[in-house]
Amino acid sequence: MSSNASKEALGLLQLYIGNGKGKTTAAVGQAVRAHGHGLRVLFVQFLKGRQSGESGALSLLGIEIRQVQDSEKFLFSMSEEEKEHQKQRTQHALETLAGEISTGQYDLVVLDEILDACSLSLAGYETLYDLVARAKENHCELIFTGRGVPMKLYELADYISEILPIKHPYDKGITAREGIEY
Repeated sequence: MSSNASKEALGLLQLYIGNGKGKTTAAVGQAVRAHGHGLRVLFVQFLKGRQSGESGALSLLGIEIRQVQDSEKFLFSMSEEEKEHQKQRTQHALETLAGEISTGQYDLVVLDEILDACSLSLAGYETLYDLVARAKENHCELIFTGRGVPMKLYELADYISEILPIKHPYDKGITAREGIEY
């Protein structure tokens, strides 16, 4: 950790939420900034089963990145067995994170799309509340991204940034483009 950053100043919860484009992008920017100041960063992607542009870039910078989902399918197109498999992977990843946060292994942990994983019943919000408590206790900054958020997380959060879709190419029939949207 850099001499300018104080471990005791860490432990806040940041939420990047909403239906607009840019939640992951904002989280990536924060991860890069923290890494640039010598903080130990972990970036965990939920609901992304293929290599995205940001995962390659973060790895090149030396930021640890994990992808929880091991299928390129969207959850809505999975069989019940595949969904159950992803649920088990998600819950195992969160259990592992709880232990790592408790040991002080990281200064910043990003849980990208974790709010959506919870809304899709891959994990319970109670698990997130536990992570928040552990992170505060161990001075680990957390970032959660996703579309929606329960009121309890609103209350626990120290930062909330809502990203709204004012205008988007998808409305004109333009699909997601490699290097821009993923």
